[in-house]
Amino acid sequence: MKRNNRAMTFVLHGALASAALFMVYFLIVSVAQGTSHAFSQFASLWYFMTPLIIGFGFQMALFSYIHNMTAVSAKSVAAAGGVSTVSMVACCAHHVTDVLPLMGLTAVTLFLGKYQAFFIVLGIVSSVIGTLFMLSLIQEKRLYNAKTPFRSLFRHNITEIRNFALVAAVPVLIVAFLLIK
Repeated sequence: MKRNNRAMTFVLHGALASAALFMVYFLIVSVAQGTSHAFSQFASLWYFMTPLIIGFGFQMALFSYIHNMTAVSAKSVAAAGGVSTVSMVACCAHHVTDVLPLMGLTAVTLFLGKYQAFFIVLGIVSSVIGTLFMLSLIQEKRLYNAKTPFRSLFRHNITEIRNFALVAAVPVLIVAFLLIK
């Protein structure tokens, strides 16, 4: 039962992180442009925002799992967390457009607003890479056992998959930048 409680702790951390990101999104947009705009914007971007929010929560669950394992150095956990942070910053970067006009930075607002969807795609890509980074860390340090959820995933070389994703991310982001306007 103790092991099951620990697993639920990691799941809870992930769910809370997803909920927090969701609430931060609604808070920023609601304060800047009103609650109805926050709902309508989320409704129009749900297919981008949902994987980003779920991916961030999954990363935080993995981060919590890795952090609670004593065999991993603090530097490794910090690196994994850094990728998660990039994911969240990329997600929210386009919301800077809500406050920049108040600061007299209209040109920056136009650029960020034009490429809002690109910043969300950047967040999703960095979320996938961050997740693969943490999974490769779990595999490298052998932080899984027969009762670990998704243990069959570790039959594959996650580091190779992560490296492929890093290389594949470059053309994906270039195409996204050129096509999303």
